[in-house]
Formats: sequence, structure tokens, C-alpha cells
Amino acid sequence: MLHYPVHSISNPPWSMVSLDMRVGLIPWVTPAFERGLAILLRNGSALEKHFGNVLPLAFFLRGGPGDSRETAFRICAPTNAVKASAERWLMRAYLTRREEGPHERLSDEAGRTFSRHDYSDREGTRKKLFFETTDSIGREEEDFEEFPARHFRDDTVKEHQVQERTRSNTCEVQAQQMSEEFFQCWKAAGIHLNKQVNIGIQSWLRAHPYPPVLEHLSFRLGNQLFFIRVEDVGGKVLGPRTVSELVAAAKSANGHPCILPMRRNLAEQWAAFREGWGLLDAITRNQINPAALVTDERVEMTRWELHDMGVQVVRDYLKKEGFEIMSWNGNPDVDPSIWFIGESKSPEWVVVRSTRFPANRAERPQNWETIAKNCIKLSTSGHFASVALVSIAQPFVSSDEEPVPLWRGHGMHISFIGLESKPPAHVWNLVASVAIQ
Repeated sequence: MLHYPVHSISNPPWSMVSLDMRVGLIPWVTPAFERGLAILLRNGSALEKHFGNVLPLAFFLRGGPGDSRETAFRICAPTNAVKASAERWLMRAYLTRREEGPHERLSDEAGRTFSRHDYSDREGTRKKLFFETTDSIGREEEDFEEFPARHFRDDTVKEHQVQERTRSNTCEVQAQQMSEEFFQCWKAAGIHLNKQVNIGIQSWLRAHPYPPVLEHLSFRLGNQLFFIRVEDVGGKVLGPRTVSELVAAAKSANGHPCILPMRRNLAEQWAAFREGWGLLDAITRNQINPAALVTDERVEMTRWELHDMGVQVVRDYLKKEGFEIMSWNGNPDVDPSIWFIGESKSPEWVVVRSTRFPANRAERPQNWETIAKNCIKLSTSGHFASVALVSIAQPFVSSDEEPVPLWRGHGMHISFIGLESKPPAHVWNLVASVAIQ
């Protein structure tokens, strides 16, 4: 069963089209339309012949909930009339308004331009909704014609199928590299976050720029996980992947999806746009303070965390053996988990599986041949790694005792005997004991 996202002012539809086929007087928005349009544009159709003409399509490229310039919507449409209509219909569809107020165009010191709509909500409170027009004002047609090349890559369909991903996607996660310009922004973002804790963030989950990427940075603070997407408030420097994928990744790990807005200061250095942590909730766009969300509550580790722990164990093992790590990912729905330069002096891959007590080893995936087939263009050398985890509080007094939950941030024993070519029969081998502080 497909589960489409619920659209709102914080999570606007990816696109809108008008039933009148003119200037967008009657928009039509459904999840099926979004997905169908993505497939249509990706595969090619007669629509391409008219792309750039007066076509009543509007694309919401970024932004939301639009209550400030930092969260302004960015709309791409073929004409100013269609874009203006899309602005009105977005408000009509997702805002409960008592009264519509004036509309005006604004600009800021950074040279960005905005369209601002004033309105009163149901309680009569005066509010504003912002749309950024920097890239398109006065050049709507050109902006719309450039849209496929700038925004529509092969991963767009996958972007709208996050909930449908399975392990059949082996080796199909796009290796989206960070641009050099975004890398500098990303590095400054990591340094900024690290400074928010007196001794620095001790438990980084992702603090490297290598693909595959869903979140740009992630870390654990106490019993909470935070997944970060770094964004240039000027919209000029773009990082890989999308907000929807960030939210999906955070949800799978029972974590918090966050946006870290960054901008260049007068010295042309990247800095956080806001004071303190500078983070926004990726869904509500409200400010978020990670330290304030940490509690004494015991939180059980998710499937995502167990897998990520297993990947860390295998990655550290390979490093100690002197191998060069090419890339790794902690997503349990993506295979392989690790690429490295092995004894063959060429790329090799590892499929990692984690399990917990009372199991003493993880099973090799049934689709092993499919994984190998999908990786064959890069390497014919693949390995399997089983990582078994058990709480340090497990008493081991009987063969049928209940497993002690693996609590986030608590200690655990790890059983890992190295890379395998054939699954061995083995028993618990507590070769490592870690206490995550």
C-alpha cells in the first residue's frame, strides 16, 4: 500500500496544474498527480514540446510554511499570471483565513526579492505569507524552460517514493556529490553545531561528505537523534537530496529532522543564519533547541540505529586492517552498506546485517545474488558481515531468558568476527564491549 504525504502549508504539494488549461484559475492537486507528473517528465512525452509555453503548471521547489523570508516558498511557473494564481491557490487550499489583506513586493539587503501576502487568520490575528521571487521575477518563462535541467534529475521519481523503498534498491542510491561551494557551507555548519556543546558533540552519526546522502549531518545528544539538512538562505548554493528524504530518514530512526539555514557574512565566510543552535524543525519550520529535547526517559534503539551501529563496527574493523574506506551508509534499506579498497587494490563491497540477543548472528540476505548483480559494474568482490548486539545488563543466566532492551546511549556487547565468505556456525563471542557515553 502506498502512503502519500499529507499536504499542508508546511508540506506543500510538489506541483499544481489547472483544469482550465489556461492561466491556473482552477488548480488540481492530488498525490497521484504529483507522482504521475514526475514519471511523465522523467520518461519524456509530448509535454516536452510545449514546456515553456503558457502551460498552467506550477512547481513548488522549496520553502514552507512561508511565515518568514527564511521559509518563503519558491514557485516556478511559465508566466507571472500562473505563478500569481498558484500563490493564491496555495493560500486558499491550506490557510484558514478570515480576511485577505494587501499584497506587495519586497527586497532585502542581500538582493533577494519577495512577494508578501497579508491576511487575518480565523481568530483575526494579522499574519503574512512570503514567496521568494529572486530567481524568476521578470524572467518567468526562461525560469520555467530551464526547470527540467536545473531541478529534474533521474532521482525525482525516487524522491516521491521514499515510503516505497525496499532492499531491491541495491546499488541504485544516487552517488550525489557535494559541490565544492556547498562543501564549504557544510563544513562550517558542522563546526557551528559542534560549538553548541561545551565539549563538542561526542556522538556524530554522520559527519562526512561522502555519498550516499539522505541527511547532511546527524548526531545523538543524550537520548535524542537529530538529522540535519544544511541550506543556503539565499538559495544559490544547493546541497544534495531533499527535505522529504531527510524527514523520511529521521522518522525511520525516531529522530528529529532539522534545517540549518546558513549564509555568507560580510567576510564571505559561511555562518549560521540564526543565533544559538540555529536549527529549524524541518516540518513546522519552528526553531528547535536540541538540548531542550533531551530527557531522562529510556528510548529503545530503532532498527535504523542497530544497523548503523553494525556498520560502524565493520567500518572501524576495516580501517584497523589498513583498508581505505570509499563510502558507507547506515540506512538499513540500502545495500551494500560499505565500499572500500580491499586486498584486490580495487573497490569491494560489504553487506552488513545487525541482530540482537537472543540471536547470535545475522543471516545473509536472501537477495544476495541480486545485490551482487547490481554491483557488478563496479566490483565483483563482495563480503558479508554479521554484527550481533546485546545489552551489558543481560544476565546470561538461562537459555530462555528475555532479552534486555537496547537503550539509546546505554552500553552493549558486540559480537563480530570479521568479513565472511560463508556464514559460519558460531556462538556468542563477546569480542568487544562498548559503553556509549
